[in-house]
Amino acid sequence: MKVFTAELKKRLKLGFSDKAYLIVMLLCVAVFGVIVHYINSRSAESSRFPIGIVNEDKSETSNKLVLALKKNASLSVYEEDFNELKERMENGVLECIFVIDKGYEEKLASLKTRNLITLYKSPGDKISGVISDIVAGEMMLDIMSEMSYNDYSVRFDEAAAEGAELLSKDEYYQMISELKKDPKYQLAFNIHTIAVSKTETEALRGDSEIAYSVDASFVYEQVIICLMGLIISFISMTGAVTFISEARSGVGIRLKCLGRNKIAAFAGNCLGIFVQLSVFSFALAAIFERKMLLKALLINFGFALFWEVLCVAIAYAVAYIFKREEAPGSKAYAAYNCICLVAVLLSAAICVAYIFEGIVFEKVPEFLHYTPGLKYLSLLSELL
Repeated sequence: MKVFTAELKKRLKLGFSDKAYLIVMLLCVAVFGVIVHYINSRSAESSRFPIGIVNEDKSETSNKLVLALKKNASLSVYEEDFNELKERMENGVLECIFVIDKGYEEKLASLKTRNLITLYKSPGDKISGVISDIVAGEMMLDIMSEMSYNDYSVRFDEAAAEGAELLSKDEYYQMISELKKDPKYQLAFNIHTIAVSKTETEALRGDSEIAYSVDASFVYEQVIICLMGLIISFISMTGAVTFISEARSGVGIRLKCLGRNKIAAFAGNCLGIFVQLSVFSFALAAIFERKMLLKALLINFGFALFWEVLCVAIAYAVAYIFKREEAPGSKAYAAYNCICLVAVLLSAAICVAYIFEGIVFEKVPEFLHYTPGLKYLSLLSELL
């Protein structure tokens, strides 16, 4: 135990005394924390049903309902003009639209349960029934409490006139179960249909399975976000560890080969990281999307060859021009460091964006709504 404790203290002391190691570890932890937070927030958001709300009544009661729906963990509510919501629904962004009709508050006050809300849905839609139950649940407590209280008051007054006592708990629940069967206690929505555009996949399957595509898209989004988070975390950690490893073990060899120039050594470190990231991207392309493997290999090989030639050429040029010890502190050295860093980051970003282009943008088009940055990285990879 003492040997283990001593070894642990020794390693911790060495780790915290090495600034490069400490910075890399802290950055890896920070990146991983941000990704985990992003995964949790986006997965919760993407699993909600997107609906539109039009509040035509503008009363205190209708505003209270809209606020309750926005707080509901199962719904993602868009409150806009009806035409804008209709356009969103036609484009497949929204599942359905609820219009709170004028006179909503007055009808509730008179305990009416008809013609309160109009529902607009797509033909063959199945998921709006589930959403309607959620919306009705937000309305039901106030309405049913008031209605059941009125019925109970009438029954109690009639019973009290005959000398009866207050209902027991079991008797009260028995009365409530009877009231549930009464048609006046059934909430109903005025339902209309809106023609929506279908994706190619939905057109092949037919309208009967639209609900399945909605559920599958939620699953795809969450799985893809998790995969991206894990892979980006792995890339950042692998790249950082490789940089330290190259700085500790590979620098000596490269210094001898390149005339003991620190700039050339830095180029060698960056090349070591990039080669590892390129190989990792090949494996990802093979695992996730076989049909894009050849194209990914060619693109990554071109990038690897380009950056290797560029970095080595600059390294040898700088090593030849700046032969003095103070050369690493010059502006040229700082500029070259920036070039190498940009090369590595850009290459890694393009590899990641290209790999996920075949998955994200073919299977889950809605994912682009949540991560627009990937679109630009993907376009950049195509241009380059």
